[in-house]
Amino acid sequence: MTWNDYGEGTIIEPTQEFGYQYLGIVQNTRRPLSADFSATPDDLRLPLALYRLRTAHAGDAAINAQLDEAYTALIAGDTPTAAALIQALQP
Repeated sequence: MTWNDYGEGTIIEPTQEFGYQYLGIVQNTRRPLSADFSATPDDLRLPLALYRLRTAHAGDAAINAQLDEAYTALIAGDTPTAAALIQALQP
């Protein structure tokens, strides 16, 4: 399976029809395999929230500096920090 198999019906990425349902299933399947796996379904929405804030505040250097911190936290797997930074900037 590859990431974009819409034509085959084997997609797992978010869609308008199913939202994050399949990625949530993957998370729930992964969770029992590792005690340190702490990702939540809400974490799956962080990249889209980050993107929307970037596009909404494209010219604001101060906000983009905060979004850079959120991005760095996401890449490092620190989703609680990323979530807090993103939530602080949402209206």
